[in-house]
Amino acid sequence: MRKAAKIDMPLVTDLIVNMFDQNPGVNWLIKPEASKKDGIRKLAEFAFIKCLNRNGVFLSSSE
Repeated sequence: MRKAAKIDMPLVTDLIVNMFDQNPGVNWLIKPEASKKDGIRKLAEFAFIKCLNRNGVFLSSSE
């Protein structure tokens, strides 16, 4: 495992968007008029930055 850096944000947010696309709890948070994937991406980017600031984002070394 390796610690993620800001440059990894597109990779991580793409993974989160794909994983939570059908999650009812996440979809409930997204505004109906917004594009669902864009809304999840904004939420994922927010979470990534918050976790990165607290040293909490790690990636598999095999990526």
